[in-house]
Amino acid sequence: VRDVFAYRTVRGLAASLGEGVDEWEPVAPFALLTDTDRAALPAGLTDAYPATQAQVGMAVEIAKDDAARPYHIVHTMRVDDGLPFDVEPLRATLAELVARHDTLRTSVDLAGYSVPMQLVHAEAQVPIAVHPDASGHPAYVTAERGRPFDLAPPPPLLRVAVHREDDRAWWLTVSVSHLITGGWDLNLLLADLRDGYHRRRRGEQPTPVEPVAVRYADFVAAELSALDSEADADYWRDVVTGRPKFTLPDTLATEPGPRQVSRTELDIADLDPALRKLASSLGVPVKAVLHAAHLKVMSQLSGERRFYTGLVCDARPEVRG
Repeated sequence: VRDVFAYRTVRGLAASLGEGVDEWEPVAPFALLTDTDRAALPAGLTDAYPATQAQVGMAVEIAKDDAARPYHIVHTMRVDDGLPFDVEPLRATLAELVARHDTLRTSVDLAGYSVPMQLVHAEAQVPIAVHPDASGHPAYVTAERGRPFDLAPPPPLLRVAVHREDDRAWWLTVSVSHLITGGWDLNLLLADLRDGYHRRRRGEQPTPVEPVAVRYADFVAAELSALDSEADADYWRDVVTGRPKFTLPDTLATEPGPRQVSRTELDIADLDPALRKLASSLGVPVKAVLHAAHLKVMSQLSGERRFYTGLVCDARPEVRG
């Protein structure tokens, strides 16, 4: 992705292709385990590998603040395809998606191995709750947001509910743990779920899917390599050494005690055209403009000349798939 912005012409991009590209090899199943951990695995798995730093962090937050229900995603949408709802096409589509994606067959064991571990099961069945009418849909969604997943077996960390509205429309509610999916993933999952259902409901074949070699295990391998790299450690040491910790001014600092959250939301939809125009003129994504605005606000809160703040990014191997 960086190359697309670094080389702003087709000629420049074409000339850069192949520069510094290492040959990529997918990780073999169970290759990231110690012999002791592998011997302790239960039957019925197709793979197992350590949980990532982000997953462990989320699991700790879930255990620490159960009342807040963090990292529990509940997405609901109204589906109007002009046909009465049929559970069988939905069940078949979910089964196909679960078979295709390791993460939808994954459970997380935080304490049974030398490190927190992800267990990829050979099979998993998504529970589907079908309700005869939509009158209880709002209450169901509210209750579902307060019903987080148990991370331990059996998988999946995913469940689905349907509320029938009439002979042509229904509500689909998908609940999923953030440990196995993010924003990009969830959007793709919902799109594939709707497409597969609609096609099967009309007696058509599902959209063909190109098989890919890359799996979540490949990202795990990359993270483990980075954690074991002295060069990577030196890089981050250099970033933070001698830099002051970001602290809020006294007027905004809170006394030690129970965490308090203050939230203010502003709709910036009216700024969207201008933000996109500015980003285009600078040759950067809109995200970079918004990040710059964030940094400006932080700079007004900090008394330091230089400071650091965070940005969450997707982390995927730059390979097909």
